[in-house]
Amino acid sequence: MGTAPLVPLLHPHPIPVFDEEVTLHGPTGKYKLAVTMERGGSPMGGRATFYMSEAPAPASSAQALVLWGIDERVERWLRSSGFTCRLFERAEASEREIILVGESFAGR
Repeated sequence: MGTAPLVPLLHPHPIPVFDEEVTLHGPTGKYKLAVTMERGGSPMGGRATFYMSEAPAPASSAQALVLWGIDERVERWLRSSGFTCRLFERAEASEREIILVGESFAGR
């Protein structure tokens, strides 16, 4: 006889049952997500409203970005989007720079 996971009836935290990326093809605007199950349960999450906007126009990547405390995943995304990136250095700039500051710069 197998064992079933013990889940309280009134669980205080969400229980994930679907974790996949879904691509939505359609016009921009307001959408509503409604979850249903064919049998065996009733989703407790109800409905969620979200907005889909157009993809942004490609940004000008002529000027390098200076990164200070930016997560590596964000840096990889910026580079894959065509930007040249370098890490922040405490030196006087010879020209104007675009400096992106993240959450992990404290104490540097």
